[in-house]
This record gives sequence, C-alpha cells and structure tokens, in this order.
Amino acid sequence: MLVVPALGKCLKLEEKKAHATAIAVMMPLSLVSGIVYTLRGIYDLSLALSVGAGAAVGGAIGALMLKNVPKGVLSFLFNGIMIYAGIRFLI
Repeated sequence: MLVVPALGKCLKLEEKKAHATAIAVMMPLSLVSGIVYTLRGIYDLSLALSVGAGAAVGGAIGALMLKNVPKGVLSFLFNGIMIYAGIRFLI
C-alpha cells in the first residue's frame, strides 16, 4: 500500500513502473519468508504451494495487463482499492 506511492513520489517513477517494481520486489521477499517459516515448521506447505501458484499466475496475468491499462484507470483502481481496504480495516 505504501511502496507504490513512495516509489512515485520519492523516486519519481511513473505509476506503471512503480507498480511493476513493487510487484517485482514482493516475489523474492515472499519466497524468502516462505522458506524461513517452512524451516521453522510454522507453515502449511501444501497451502503455500497452491496459493503461491495462484499468485504466480495472477502476477503474470497482471503484469501482461499492466501494459494495456491506461494511466488514469490504473490510478483510479489503485486508489479505490486502497480506500476500500482502509475502510475495511477500520470496520
């Protein structure tokens, strides 16, 4: 929620590049934390693999779609999802 706006404001990345960069950073971080939790025995490996497969497919589709989404639509969707998530967090 914070990385995309921070990349845009602080590093002056255009919005699509900020989204792509944030997605590219999440995968290795998720992989490392998954390995750490698996080694500690606090992880359901079968669930992680199925969710991970879905995330990988969804990430690939999202990356391909990101090229075709107009900047205004991307901003609207991202901001709308962040507002919705904030409201849900408060309720």
